[in-house]
Amino acid sequence: MKKKILPWLFLFVALHFPYAASAGNAASTPIDAEVDQPDSSSGNVASTPIDTEVDQPDSYLPLVQNYFSFVYEPLKMDYLYDRNSENSSKFPNTKKIDWTALFRNNTAFLYAIRLNKSRFALCIGGGCSSLYYSFIGEKRNQDIIYKELKRVSESDASFQDLDNTSGRKVSDSILNIPFFDFLVRLRFNSVLEAPKEGFHGWLGLKLGLRKRAAMKYCYKEYNDSGASLVTNGTFNLKPFACAFQTGMGYHRFGFTGGIHLTPLFEKNKGPDDSDSLRPFSFGIYVDLM
Repeated sequence: MKKKILPWLFLFVALHFPYAASAGNAASTPIDAEVDQPDSSSGNVASTPIDTEVDQPDSYLPLVQNYFSFVYEPLKMDYLYDRNSENSSKFPNTKKIDWTALFRNNTAFLYAIRLNKSRFALCIGGGCSSLYYSFIGEKRNQDIIYKELKRVSESDASFQDLDNTSGRKVSDSILNIPFFDFLVRLRFNSVLEAPKEGFHGWLGLKLGLRKRAAMKYCYKEYNDSGASLVTNGTFNLKPFACAFQTGMGYHRFGFTGGIHLTPLFEKNKGPDDSDSLRPFSFGIYVDLM
């Protein structure tokens, strides 16, 4: 009897052991384990995670939208262009480079609106600017004569001589014309995410409302320099100015230029043959914001 029981016991253990081992392995398998999926290209089984997470980079930043600019123009020179070269304008010759006229403190505050998240932006704002003309003296005999702008009548303004007197000699003559500006510009930035980095360029229009102009002349009195006289007025200058401007630069620095589309004086009320004169300028600017 014992001889028959032992073979049956070994047979039962042999049949039951594989089933118990397979059940134990199934219980120890994690839920979010990798499941093999067939690979259509090679026929092999590819592993695909059931439960995965997409990591977001910590350095992710949204694109820059609208932005402000505060443009300061420390260096600027103003000139005049005569559209009618046949006429000899009575406007005095001005200095090509006048170091005392460079530091003008022209400013502009602009708000840039990005166009469809592109590198282009529409900039609108306001600011202050000026036209500054330092006249060259005319040598006569042993004397140097400078000019001053005077309003002779309601419909006439002209340049007249500044006479030197005993003990007093004129050393400089300056016409300063300030404006309050409304600005519109189309700007291109080479760097999409950081408009104040890389190269940039812009085109724009300026509408300037003239403030009270000033005619200033400096003189030496008894060999002591530093004395000056200032005359404020309109001088029949045009009350507004429309100008085309352009600029380009790198980072926060750039060069700018512009030309007035309107004359400097009111029609037929300025010096002779001055209706064809158009101011134009060159300068250097920096964005402080």
